[in-house]
Amino acid sequence: MIGGLLKKKRHLKEDVDLNITAMASIFTVILVFLLKSFATDVSPIDASADVALPELSTAQSIENSFKIEVTKNSVLFEGQETEKLANYAADASELDADGTLRNLAKVIHDAQELKSEKGDKPLITVFADKTAPVSIVQRAIASAAKNGLNQVQMVVVHEDK
Repeated sequence: MIGGLLKKKRHLKEDVDLNITAMASIFTVILVFLLKSFATDVSPIDASADVALPELSTAQSIENSFKIEVTKNSVLFEGQETEKLANYAADASELDADGTLRNLAKVIHDAQELKSEKGDKPLITVFADKTAPVSIVQRAIASAAKNGLNQVQMVVVHEDK
């Protein structure tokens, strides 16, 4: 029995080669997926030198701003309905010759006079339903711009992806 414990195990001297071909294939596939998922935010469209593009900034304080809301059935200024809409369409009799919303422009004019007496130059904050056509939002912004309020900020939902 002692002889059996003292026996040395015989080691096989075989050359073991590492096959890295399969591993290299896997790393190549992983590299391709990583490169495909990596994207830069560079626009493929270049503007000419004469165009100065606006910059996106974080939301300014809306404490000193007028609020315009555009819904399917109305346009509201500071929570008060100024225009009735029918599926985002204003009645032609409610439009001025320049296409602005007559009642909204009048209410903004009155509110602007009160603010300008205090020396404030407020901006307009627009809350528009995501299904609202651009045309009605443009009319609301044009109604504000008609009264000298051309600093406009749109409120949107930002989803991190």
